[in-house]
This record gives sequence, structure tokens and C-alpha cells, in this order.
Amino acid sequence: ATFFINSDLVGDGALISWADVRTIAGAGMEIGGHSKTHAHLPVLPDTALADEVVGDKANIEHETGRMITVFAYPFQERDTRTDAVVHGAGYTTVRDGNGYRSAVMKNSFDTFLAAI
Repeated sequence: ATFFINSDLVGDGALISWADVRTIAGAGMEIGGHSKTHAHLPVLPDTALADEVVGDKANIEHETGRMITVFAYPFQERDTRTDAVVHGAGYTTVRDGNGYRSAVMKNSFDTFLAAI
């Protein structure tokens, strides 16, 4: 299974802690990015968009000690600008309303299988 994490929503008073996330990852589950705050990404200014995507990836990787490569778009909202930021952050597979798409914009079954 893949658990998509909003890194700013983990911790004190949240439904999940970083210890929980590490336990899930340690049990063999995949952890993916989902933006820092579950924002509507296409409407954000460039700097805020980059912080939501790149910052989320950095937070999760720091807390888990693992590289993450899968991203799920909040609200399934994406456009060419968000795709470019997600791809630039180093994500290789994304989840949107149409399922998993490898290399951010290309649907490749072989890459999908390699990601799971």
C-alpha cells in the first residue's frame, strides 16, 4: 500500500505522528508526498507551489530516512505548471484521478509495476 502524507499535518494533535509514519514505512509500506498542507496547487504562486511540493518531499525524506518517488495531487488538481514542479522535485510517479502515471506525464505500465 502507499500512504500519501501531508507533512505539515503530521505530529502534535494530528491523526498521525512521525513515529507512526516511520512504523508504516518500516513495515514495508510505501510513503508518498501529497503536499505540505493539502493545498489547491494550481492556484498557488510559484514560490508557494514549490514549497508545498519540494518542502513536503524534503520533510518526509528527513523524517523517514527514505527517498520518496510517488506524489498524489491534492484534490486531483494538476496542470502543466504543477507537473513541472512535481517532476523537478524528483518524483517519478504521480497519482491523479486517472490512476498512476509514471514520469509525471507519461503512462507506462512497466514503470508503474517497477514502482510497486
